[in-house]
Amino acid sequence: FVGICIRNCAQCQIMLGGYFMGEKCANFCVKHKGKVIPDCEDEFSIRPFLQKAPENEY
Repeated sequence: FVGICIRNCAQCQIMLGGYFMGEKCANFCVKHKGKVIPDCEDEFSIRPFLQKAPENEY
């Protein structure tokens, strides 16, 4: 399930761009062995990986 988790992180990174911390998400997947899978359309599951847009994205 770690692979699925990391793929979902990558998909969220593509969808949300600078608002999503993909590396933090992937590290979370490894740390928790894929037991919790982020869903890009479920704010609760990705909230820990969201951030304000970087300055260069305005």
